Order: sequence, then C-alpha cells, then structure tokens
Amino acid sequence: MTDYAKSWSVVEDFGNYMTYYSSLFMEDNEAVAVYKWSSNEVKPGDIIQFSKENDEKGNPIWHHSAIITNIENGEIYYAQHSKDLKNVALSSQYPNPEKSVRFICPIYATY
Repeated sequence: MTDYAKSWSVVEDFGNYMTYYSSLFMEDNEAVAVYKWSSNEVKPGDIIQFSKENDEKGNPIWHHSAIITNIENGEIYYAQHSKDLKNVALSSQYPNPEKSVRFICPIYATY
C-alpha cells in the first residue's frame, strides 16, 4: 500500500481539488483557487500545469505541475521536482505552441 494523497500527486485531481472540491471544506463554500489561462494573470507562487498531448476529443491531458518562482520582463520562471529545474524560463523549456499550459491561482493568497 502506498501512502499518498491522490489529490496531491495526480495532476488532474490536484487541479480539481484546488478549483472545485476544496469549496466543500470552506466556510464560505468557495474554492481556494481558480484556473487562469493567461500568463498575464499569474504571480510567483501560483501553480503552472503542463499538457503533454490531447485526448481523442482534442482536450489537453495534464501531466505535470510546477511552481512559478519569478516573473521578469513578462517571462515566467518556474521550479519543479523532476529534472531538478529551478528558476527556468518557461519559453526555453516549453516552446511548443501545440501543447498547453494552465495556471492554478489561489484566491485567498496575499502577495
């Protein structure tokens, strides 16, 4: 038996928990985060999720999450546990326009 939380380790489950299911545990019934699709709406500390391909219906298959560490001159930098990437420019690692990224932005975060 493996001891891990599926909502933390499975990318789609993490997104669903943060943007929907977390509302079930909040006094105000609001989720703790929302999806954003524009890089103009993100801040350091937000989560970026990557798709690797699309399913048969053309929907992105989300496969990895990383944390935005910095935004400088419009360029997003992130860190992730696999490949030990730290403060890497999104454009240098993910230039393929056929693949998608989405952002999970906490609602209650104060920056």
